Amino acid sequence: MLGKLMKYDMKYMARILPWLYIGAFCLSLLCSVFFLFMPEGLLLEIGTMIITYVGTLFVETLVIMTVVFLIMRIYRSMFSDEGYLTFTLPVKNSTVINSKILTGAIWTTFTVIVACIVSAMPSFAMSLRYAGTDVYDEIIDFSEELNRYFGFNDLIMFALIIIDVVVICFLIPSLYTFCASVVHKAKRARAFASIGMFVGILYGIVVFLVAVFVIIAIISEAYMLSYGSYEQLSGFMQNMYIIVPLIILVITAPLTVFSWLMARRIVDKKLNML
Repeated sequence: MLGKLMKYDMKYMARILPWLYIGAFCLSLLCSVFFLFMPEGLLLEIGTMIITYVGTLFVETLVIMTVVFLIMRIYRSMFSDEGYLTFTLPVKNSTVINSKILTGAIWTTFTVIVACIVSAMPSFAMSLRYAGTDVYDEIIDFSEELNRYFGFNDLIMFALIIIDVVVICFLIPSLYTFCASVVHKAKRARAFASIGMFVGILYGIVVFLVAVFVIIAIISEAYMLSYGSYEQLSGFMQNMYIIVPLIILVITAPLTVFSWLMARRIVDKKLNML
């Protein structure tokens, strides 16, 4: 039955999100063609700045719209008038919860993959445009310098980042389902209350992570002033910045599990649609 519910939820989201993906691919393709064939000059420089700004905004909008549609789906099908019909289905309430969270995680993962691809396409076009030139060599040298300094090529760092992304894809639908279930007994503005709680928790996580970045930057600056050796600083930075994805994982993984389990418990034991 879980498979049937997920199939229905996937079809609902498939009415909207693939069109956003197609739009993102088309925009990215146009940007790539612009970078490949636009002659050198002021127009290329201005166009590059505009495309960078618009492209970044579009990718952010793609992610936000995915979250918005996901929230709408969860709330309407479970905690609005439609919920009366949803919970009369011959399945356990926990199965309904699992369907919504798994479907949301799948679509969020699709969106992340699309966002990465549409962001990489113009960059790849730029690399083709400037391949073999001094500009390309400078970009490569700068990238290699960053890799040596921060250790971005480290396999552990890469694996942790991938795990963080996967966990976050599950966190978003789990956390919102938990927030909506917590406030579902409110007399008024339940939708706004659930969204406010959801955004507030995410904002708190972001603020905490920013504070961690600031602390790491301060410690790194103090370390550099104390030792002043590039080699020592490089090794130190690799050890310090691997802490960031670890902290993200330590925060998001338990929060995902807690949100998922508590949402199931509330819907199973304390759900009141009146």
